[in-house]
Amino acid sequence: VYLHLRTHSEPHHPATQREFNLKFGLDKARTFWVLVIGITLWKVYLAWNLDIIQDEGYYYYWSLFPQLSYFDHPPLTAWSMTMARQLFGDTIWSVRFWPIATGFVFPIIGRALTREIFSDAIANRAGILLMMCPVFAGNGLVMTPDTLFALFWSLALLATCKALQQAQWANIWWLLAGLWAGLGFLSKYNMVLYFLGLGILFLAIPGKRSHIFAGGLISGIIALIVFSPVVIWNYQHDWLSFRFQLQHGFSADGIRPWETFPEYLGTLLLLATPVLGGLAIWSSIRSMASKDAGRRFLAVFFWAVAAFFGYVAVKSKVEANWAMLAFFSGIILVAADWPGYGKILRRVTVGLLVTVILAGFIYLSLPKDVPLSIGGHALDIGRVEEFYGAHDVAAAVSKKSKTVQADFICVDRHARFGAIAFYAPELRSKLWLPKQGARRFPWIDDRQWKDKTALLVSNKPRAWPWFKTVEPIGKIEIPFKKHMKRTIHFNRGIGYRPVDR
Repeated sequence: VYLHLRTHSEPHHPATQREFNLKFGLDKARTFWVLVIGITLWKVYLAWNLDIIQDEGYYYYWSLFPQLSYFDHPPLTAWSMTMARQLFGDTIWSVRFWPIATGFVFPIIGRALTREIFSDAIANRAGILLMMCPVFAGNGLVMTPDTLFALFWSLALLATCKALQQAQWANIWWLLAGLWAGLGFLSKYNMVLYFLGLGILFLAIPGKRSHIFAGGLISGIIALIVFSPVVIWNYQHDWLSFRFQLQHGFSADGIRPWETFPEYLGTLLLLATPVLGGLAIWSSIRSMASKDAGRRFLAVFFWAVAAFFGYVAVKSKVEANWAMLAFFSGIILVAADWPGYGKILRRVTVGLLVTVILAGFIYLSLPKDVPLSIGGHALDIGRVEEFYGAHDVAAAVSKKSKTVQADFICVDRHARFGAIAFYAPELRSKLWLPKQGARRFPWIDDRQWKDKTALLVSNKPRAWPWFKTVEPIGKIEIPFKKHMKRTIHFNRGIGYRPVDR
């Protein structure tokens, strides 16, 4: 990476430093391919050594029971794991194959889109910045609905750009844009913002309005056909998933806009580091007023996402990952404006990206028992903790189930349910989630356990109103990272009363 960092030997060998800059500058194809291959190999190592996070286990359990759709999300995350399991079996690679593959392809697509609008040098620069952006680096390591959504969002923008530039093949590109958009919808409902972007683009580029209208109609029809399994499933289930997501995204209960909106702005900057995130916002503001249609194209799709979730943030809490795809086009604009930012700002931007990605990867590469702490105080942050201990939790539940006379096992949270299901496959037929289980796992009929006894598993003492009698039977502590531990509480539930359906 072209950091322009001075070494002790530089004053004596300036020609060597200049030769390195020419070969491995930020705008060089050589740098791009070295980084994309090197980072991918590092991700393969991490994926092999880190436990799945709880959400990954939840989606993997879905994949064991393919449906037209699911309560929380559309089905492509589960379908893709079902396909991967045909190759890799019941292993970590059935979960982590797709993140690694899409993490490799995503910056290549960004590089291709940038080349369509700008130059090869800017394309290489954009690919490198996308690859090193923290939110996209993390998205290429774990399997969530965002993983495939990011892939199909980028492909839809690339096809749309080509449709607007290549009149002879425009209809083919619009068909492809519709296919990618449809697959994006099958990944995450946020794909609707692609069509919001097309609507804004219709207003922003007057000379292309008839083209955009016709192309948007073609791509919309194709996307709806691809998305139809989800529509059918929701129709069969009283529009359950659609209603859940609308309530989840626009709930105003107890929301204070003066708290949620600033939090959203802060999150927006942190997704790509404050410096790169700030530059993406600034470049997107400037590009909306640009006479260059390519710049406006990219800016429109930045603001279609960023402004929409800004509106949502006034009514509800916005999760950190919701607006991440704004930075796909925003970072490309930063790459185009890069020479105008000044040497110091460029150094700080790249230096911070290198620091963050190296710190994250090095930390995750440490052996599981090596703590990150100062004076006995753990410094592990947030959901990074989920990479450690899921296997041990599942083993503890499996061991406890053998000593307790119980007909089935109830878990308090869907995410913990998934982790146990992944690492303790012998328990899968006995697992149940009383709270919202009928919605999340409609293929399980809990009436089979009526009046029976269950082992109850939770991370803290909880009420279990689905049983006539609940008896505490102890707890265990599972240590990890030396200074940290997970506590699992066990109870015996007697006389199960099935969930109302």
